[in-house]
Amino acid sequence: MRQRARTVSWSRHCETLIGTLPLFCASSRSTVPLPASVGRIIAVSIGGLGDTILFSPVLKALKARYPRGRIELLVASPLAQEAFSGAEEIDSIRCIGTHHPRYARRFVELIRYARQCRRHGGADMAVFATGLNPRMALLLKSVAGIRMVCRAPQIPTCDTDLACNLKLAHRFDPTVRGSDAFVPVSKEAVRQAKHMLNRADIDPERDCLMALYP
Repeated sequence: MRQRARTVSWSRHCETLIGTLPLFCASSRSTVPLPASVGRIIAVSIGGLGDTILFSPVLKALKARYPRGRIELLVASPLAQEAFSGAEEIDSIRCIGTHHPRYARRFVELIRYARQCRRHGGADMAVFATGLNPRMALLLKSVAGIRMVCRAPQIPTCDTDLACNLKLAHRFDPTVRGSDAFVPVSKEAVRQAKHMLNRADIDPERDCLMALYP
């Protein structure tokens, strides 16, 4: 009974937040000037591994714009968490269960993370990948104590998800390109791969194109 009452309470809270959606959309427009410096940034890409790869140019741009900022990447795919855990562009990574088959459960997981975030002082900025449900973005902003929001545009504003994310990335660093999308690879993995190629008399710089995965 207590669990049911808690769920109803959060459901009403979600309805209240959703009612302020137009205000949230207005506050996240690209015309809002960026701060000169930030402390904590939450980069949100709660899709699959492919979505996080397409979002990775934004991580590069954030690191270039705010080299002293602490960037936390929020993902929903355990595979994305494993792949990006060693990325130099971020300081930490969290995985939350927003792929749960029950839609309401996704919001519960997001609320749990948002409340933890608020208890630790919130964040100066949250950056949202394209394709994110606006209601989830609103929920995270309102509950987590985030002071500024930057959102990538949605299709059909752009032709592809990558193009949408690049528009967001260019707010922080206009030199970022689609070719800057990446999957992190550890130095040890690169060393082992090159050693195997050298044993086979193959020069990786001249004779082949390599794709390395963690």
